[in-house]
Amino acid sequence: IFATIITQTGLSGLIISTEYSAIVFIGFALPGYWLATFTLDKLGRKPIQMTGFVMLAVTYGILALFPVLDTPSFVVEFIAVYGISYFFMMFGPNVTTFVYPPEVFPATTRGFGTGISAAGAKTGAFIGTFVDVFIIATGLSALMTVLAVLSIAALIITILCLPEPKGRAMEEISREKEYTKTIN
Repeated sequence: IFATIITQTGLSGLIISTEYSAIVFIGFALPGYWLATFTLDKLGRKPIQMTGFVMLAVTYGILALFPVLDTPSFVVEFIAVYGISYFFMMFGPNVTTFVYPPEVFPATTRGFGTGISAAGAKTGAFIGTFVDVFIIATGLSALMTVLAVLSIAALIITILCLPEPKGRAMEEISREKEYTKTIN
């Protein structure tokens, strides 16, 4: 993405791109991660994840609807919108996807369930990265539109499928007793 707004090429372009990435990470991602870490038990996992997906849909939608932001004239505006998306990626699905699996699977299948969840996430990341190359070939707006739609789909799945573990015992969240009754 930075390649489209950075006019320099070669090593100087790579250095500027790296600097922009560091600014976005330090200024947006890191605070989002720490805010989520410190508020998980106060706000709850589900609201944090939902907020993250809503804001990702909004920021990706902005980048899709206003392709002019992807030009050298709008570097500051682009970094602001991109940075906000990065903040809510961390204050949202990036943190909650590590926390949810160990809390919702019964103890007897917790390791397996967490492993399957991690494998699914890594597979999704691989497929997403692979497909992004083909989508971005049609333009950044197309990629941002797809990402906005996927964020909305993830929001709906979060609302419909995930329990809220805040303030509840792991045995209750994972329906441990229910699960062990069906096994015996």
